[in-house]
Amino acid sequence: MTEEEQKIADAEALAAKELAEKEAKEQDAKNADGSEEKTLEQKNKELYARTKKAEDEAKKLKEDMKKLLEVQPNEETKDIKDEPKVQDPLEIVKLATALKDYSEEQLEYIKLIAKAKNVPILEAIGLDEVITYVSAKREKDKQDNLSQIPGGKYKKDEKKHPIVDKFNESLSPRFRPK
Repeated sequence: MTEEEQKIADAEALAAKELAEKEAKEQDAKNADGSEEKTLEQKNKELYARTKKAEDEAKKLKEDMKKLLEVQPNEETKDIKDEPKVQDPLEIVKLATALKDYSEEQLEYIKLIAKAKNVPILEAIGLDEVITYVSAKREKDKQDNLSQIPGGKYKKDEKKHPIVDKFNESLSPRFRPK
């Protein structure tokens, strides 16, 4: 082959190569566009399905909530009706006598336990949980009151703050605390 023929062959090969690359790019773009559309369609279908499912769940939850709200007031009135009303003056006196030594916080706890155990308040006073709570609460209150009184009993193992010690040392002996 001559040099001219070689150049023509190279040019034809180059043109063929460029044409093949151009066609490949166009095909890739077509495939990419088609696959994008397909992907978008799939995504839209998936999102629509998820949205539909969420709407159905929301409707179901709203219906359940309506049913619960309809049932709940009836249960509350039923509980109120089941509780015996203390009408007998003797029962009122017994209740007042039994509850006179308890603080408001202790009374709230007694009512809570009575309601939880579904027993009358007079019976709840004798339960172990209530007795333990009341005695612990009274002991704690007693300890708190003693620590607030200037002449009260303090714990012997209480440590004083180092700054207070330094301050007391800097005072003249007649002003130092004993």
